[in-house]
Amino acid sequence: MHTFQTESLAQQPIVGSRVSVSFVDNLLFATEERWYLNDFFRWLEYDKPVERRRFGRSIEQLPGLSEAKGPNEADVWILPMTWNFYLEHRKVGLVHEAVKEGLNKGKKVVAFSTGDFTANVPFSGLTIFEASVYRSRNIGAQAMPVFIEDYLEKYFDGKLVLREKQSKPVVGFCGQASSGRLSEVARSARLGFQRTAWKLGARKWEPATVEHTALRSRVLEKLARSPLVQTNFILRKKYKGGDTIGDSSDLKTEFVRNIVESDYTVCVRGTGNFSTRFYETLCLGRIPVFVDTDCRLPFDEVIDWKRYCVWVTESEIDSIAEKVADFHNSLTDNGFKHVQAACRKLWFGHLQRDAYYGHFSGSFVSKEKLEAIVS
Repeated sequence: MHTFQTESLAQQPIVGSRVSVSFVDNLLFATEERWYLNDFFRWLEYDKPVERRRFGRSIEQLPGLSEAKGPNEADVWILPMTWNFYLEHRKVGLVHEAVKEGLNKGKKVVAFSTGDFTANVPFSGLTIFEASVYRSRNIGAQAMPVFIEDYLEKYFDGKLVLREKQSKPVVGFCGQASSGRLSEVARSARLGFQRTAWKLGARKWEPATVEHTALRSRVLEKLARSPLVQTNFILRKKYKGGDTIGDSSDLKTEFVRNIVESDYTVCVRGTGNFSTRFYETLCLGRIPVFVDTDCRLPFDEVIDWKRYCVWVTESEIDSIAEKVADFHNSLTDNGFKHVQAACRKLWFGHLQRDAYYGHFSGSFVSKEKLEAIVS
């Protein structure tokens, strides 16, 4: 057995020498399409207190960042709109020109992409920040967390109650699982059609590489059949229980309670190559069972993610229960509590919106310098 110790990264900001930023000119800015503004521009565009609370701090309040007087004085150029805008409005060529100009002047050029799908930028030189990153092929992409509200504050008045270690780990999941073989076949066929359309250029965004509901069902079935773990599953046939209007408060409360009433929570990709549930689990101070589908996670250059979750590759799904049991058994009673507390601390200090952008400048510091900063 070993005693878990929180990494220094969970306690210190990733800040190197100060980085100055500037924004690419109005040729790449559309005021009538504010929906596509990235967070940095939202801070500049919105000055109402409610928007400030929602979108975070001003640039000057972010450690390690300052706004340059102009593009030529900046270290980094940031595109004002998300990649979604440029792709969907056929302005990718303008971005390419901006990137070439920036590179010629020795600048790093940055864009953000939102939503489920991977940007797949068709040229080099642009640094994309996005949630859906494939580690093996999206070279240069920076993984962003999914930003969620603080569930611990919302549902439990900010109080983290740590679970006691039991002899058998309790693995939870609340959400959509396969609704039958016929539905699974239909979804797989639809995905195959979508991928063909994308390869032929008929779709702008790349569909999922796997049928994620079937993958999730396979994972849950392996755990349910194992005597090594105790399962706490609430399985639904439809996404959000079929609620098409929005999150039902009862369904969301049930979802949150399922996480806090389990030791571990199964986190598998959805339509995009990331899991929102992964960040929700960390936020609530519980341990994710993370199924790695060629994912890249935020700050993976310096965070040893395998210390904060049960890490399971696709090739290890058949032995997922053994992986959970081995992780659980490797921890002392105190170590088990320490991991829970460290998960919450990591989310609060690095993965919620303000905290993540507080470390933004570290994205432009070398790996060696980052390691020196956090050591």
